[in-house]
Amino acid sequence: MKDINPPPSSNPSSEVLIATRRNGHSRRTSAGRAYAWIVAGWQCFMRNPPLWVGVSIVVMLFFLLLLAISLGALASYLFAPSIGAGMLYLAQRIDSNEGVFSDLFAGFRRNTTSLIWLGVVLLIAMGLWKIWFFFMLFGGWSGFSAAVSTSVMMQAVAQAGALLMISLALFILIFLPILCMALWFSPALCFFDSMRANAALRASFYACLKNWLPLTLYGLILLIIFSLSLVTAGIGFLVSIPLMMASLYHSYLDIFAHDSPAND
Repeated sequence: MKDINPPPSSNPSSEVLIATRRNGHSRRTSAGRAYAWIVAGWQCFMRNPPLWVGVSIVVMLFFLLLLAISLGALASYLFAPSIGAGMLYLAQRIDSNEGVFSDLFAGFRRNTTSLIWLGVVLLIAMGLWKIWFFFMLFGGWSGFSAAVSTSVMMQAVAQAGALLMISLALFILIFLPILCMALWFSPALCFFDSMRANAALRASFYACLKNWLPLTLYGLILLIIFSLSLVTAGIGFLVSIPLMMASLYHSYLDIFAHDSPAND
């Protein structure tokens, strides 16, 4: 298969960008691809661990700083796709032995409008979820505050708990999977393939739906890795975050561009 990536350049500041030229069309892959993506991501990390660790520290500090200031959480939703695209671009550049720290900010230099629109979608989605959660919570506790007897009070408490459980179940089983499927590949599609946000969201959703088995296994592997990172007091995130982004880049190549070191 012909390599869609240009050969490495001797100029470390040169851009290495791909265009799958598939207009968002994806292919179905086998369950075993999940492990191959993780391996390819690990190999990418090992090509330049200091750069990956340094970038991960900056990203974590950036989002922690945003969450610490007023309205910072809103900004974190808006900027997340652009930062994610930058890390995907860094993975591509490191694979070509050309990665530099400034690659992290590539999402603010290329196709930024589409990436910000993805952030708007994420912001609206999380806002709707919080409104729904507040509505369920307020509805249950309003009944609790209106209770005039112990029996009625206990019934109101049970009702509030049931509403919260229903809300949480809807979020985990329906809302979160749909949101993740739509957003998973969309930053890569906007950044590398110059797709509009709405088209990228649609293409990402159908690609995830088509590859639900390998992506589910891939997600479970990442869940285990991130759980182990918590055991290390968060230090493990300096490895798990780069591993996730590098493996995501290779899964994108595999599913959309049909080309990745994971295929070797």
